Amino acid sequence: MEKEVQQSLTKVQQSLQQQPVIQHYQQMKKIIANRQDLTQLLVTIEDEQKEVIKLGHYDKPQAAKWMNQQVDQHHQDLNEDIDVQSYRESLYEANDLLHYVTERIETAVNKYYQQTRECNNGQKKATNPNDETVSGD
Repeated sequence: MEKEVQQSLTKVQQSLQQQPVIQHYQQMKKIIANRQDLTQLLVTIEDEQKEVIKLGHYDKPQAAKWMNQQVDQHHQDLNEDIDVQSYRESLYEANDLLHYVTERIETAVNKYYQQTRECNNGQKKATNPNDETVSGD
């Protein structure tokens, strides 16, 4: 049974990898990963956020306020980048697809489990998701 489950999962994974939504997400992920300017911007934002914390600790509210404005501007620059926007959109779409597939699998497994329980109680035969009859013996 475990081997069958693993084979089914492999088929699902292969099928998902062939979906245009997933392929687009993977393409955008590579583009983002190869953009050194975005990598540097993220490092800058992280460093500036650390600096804001330090300035707050040393009771320098004006400097912290100015640094927060810098962080906000860098976040805005990041959010306005067309590749970042496309990446986020593809991430949401891929997530929606995975959520949909997960729900369908969960529904099928729950239905099969319920039928198996009824079958084990002698009520009727269970049908697996592949439309094969499973006896209650």
